[in-house]
Amino acid sequence: MADNPLVSIVVPAHNAEATLARALDCLLDQEIVDWEAIVVDDASTDATAAIVAGYVEHDARFRTLSCCAYSAAGARNSGISTARGRWLMFLDADDWVDAGFLAKMLAALEAAPDAVAACCGSRCVMPDGELTPSSIPTEVATQPFETFARRCPIRTHALLVDRKTIVELGGFDVSLRTCEDWDLWQRLARLGKRWVMVDEPLAFYRTSPNSLTRNSTQMLADAEIVIARGFSPDPRVKQPASAHANGAIEANGRTASEALAWFALWNAASDCGCGRRSISPQTLRALPAGRKWAREIAKVVLDGLMVGSLSVPAQMAARWDRFGGSLTELITELGKVWDDPVAGRRVQNHLEEMLLDFDDLAAPRRLARTLGIRVDIRNPTSIELPEGIDQIYAHLMMDGQIEAVVQFGVLGNVTRRHWIELTRDFVPPGRLIHSAARLARRSPVHAPQQGAGADKSDMSAAKALLSIAGRRSDRDSHFGKLARLAAEARRLVRSSAEAIEPLAAPRRASAADGHDNDRTSFWNRRFATEDPWNYGSSYEQEKYERQLEILPAGPIGRALELACAEGHFTRQLAPRVGHLTATDISAVA
Repeated sequence: MADNPLVSIVVPAHNAEATLARALDCLLDQEIVDWEAIVVDDASTDATAAIVAGYVEHDARFRTLSCCAYSAAGARNSGISTARGRWLMFLDADDWVDAGFLAKMLAALEAAPDAVAACCGSRCVMPDGELTPSSIPTEVATQPFETFARRCPIRTHALLVDRKTIVELGGFDVSLRTCEDWDLWQRLARLGKRWVMVDEPLAFYRTSPNSLTRNSTQMLADAEIVIARGFSPDPRVKQPASAHANGAIEANGRTASEALAWFALWNAASDCGCGRRSISPQTLRALPAGRKWAREIAKVVLDGLMVGSLSVPAQMAARWDRFGGSLTELITELGKVWDDPVAGRRVQNHLEEMLLDFDDLAAPRRLARTLGIRVDIRNPTSIELPEGIDQIYAHLMMDGQIEAVVQFGVLGNVTRRHWIELTRDFVPPGRLIHSAARLARRSPVHAPQQGAGADKSDMSAAKALLSIAGRRSDRDSHFGKLARLAAEARRLVRSSAEAIEPLAAPRRASAADGHDNDRTSFWNRRFATEDPWNYGSSYEQEKYERQLEILPAGPIGRALELACAEGHFTRQLAPRVGHLTATDISAVA
């Protein structure tokens, strides 16, 4: 076993005295014992050498090398040159793996004898010890080359790879300061051989302010090289699979420029998280601006923001003041690059929703456009919105429990009456009555009274939440502003035609009546003016967005749009519909 271990683990270490022991201890914890660890001391000046010597002295499976590569790629190549195992693993000195890592990865490889690599999911570990959600990129197992041509979704130590194949491919490219692992996995995948996935987060990546992952300028420069290689023939791979010999397939807009734009977006978000801006918005131009991509873009922003801000998602809304301004500016600039500010706001909305989904709202969270709050549905109060806030994300709470989560756009202050109506719509009536009865039974105030009399007043109070005595609202409230908009629309319709006498019986109006001509003339005159509805206003754009959001999720075969005006909404609706007929009373429109 000592001369021919099953797995060789290469550990590059440069001034790693603070973290190296944790990395090496995780190897001692492995359920599989048939391994060797080659620790490559890359010109360390701290206690790294002494720490390694202690492990070598107590366990013959540890070996050490010294080099002056001054790079992780060079140090790993030194380790590869002396490795003896069937499989290779690369473990950085500040990372670690689960105790079952080797056992589960080797089992997956044993079940797939033709596989050249096994990979698993991972989690980032923040400086405060908090863990990010699991990342398990299953697409690596289904389309390894098409994936690695565009991005690198796995951590360096989340793999076991065939040693002989890695040697044949030439190891890591030492000309790359970052992305060298991505480049090697891309070459490995170009061979067209099988990859297998272990659907568990077995690898743990430690983040720190000094990580190379935070050097966005260097990473973007190296990524551009790796992506260009992925979309071209690679002479370093002597026997590529025929399907991959000429590079990745540019299908469905998935081009090299788009791949670089996605990577630039991640780095731009990471930059915002750590308080700097080194990525030009112009590098994001190739990102898709369509509605279906908004959430995916927000997810990439969130992932980059985690690493840059050294925060897990549950902490981000509370830390919004640290990075929210620069992040909102980035997304606004993205909308300008697209020449589509609505698409930018759509990304912003999705991102803010994601952050608040993770938050417990223990305190109010004010983001760029959204206010996240808890509302006690037993005693809701009116809320005056801060300047710039036009969305509410709320936990409807009762007895310390979340009864419902609601999110809605707002035009003004949110009154107590509005909260009562939301409660009626989203909280089952039985929950309110049951809770009131439970409160009555346990409340000291009701202790002297037993039976129905004790519950009656609280049950009545709960039932009061389920009805509203009319729709009259404060003029500055959400309902009040909606009512004013409706009244304004009615006035406009009434003013668009002369009043006519009621007819005794239905009849077809003749052209001589003049009514239809007058209406048409009115609207023709209105649309003859420049931008009659102020189409670019926040209100109009928000209206378009919300109309699109209520459409059914599936395909729409045919649709009729009435009062299409000058087609601003039509252009956004058309991609959702197989055949769209749009019409308006005015030929000018």
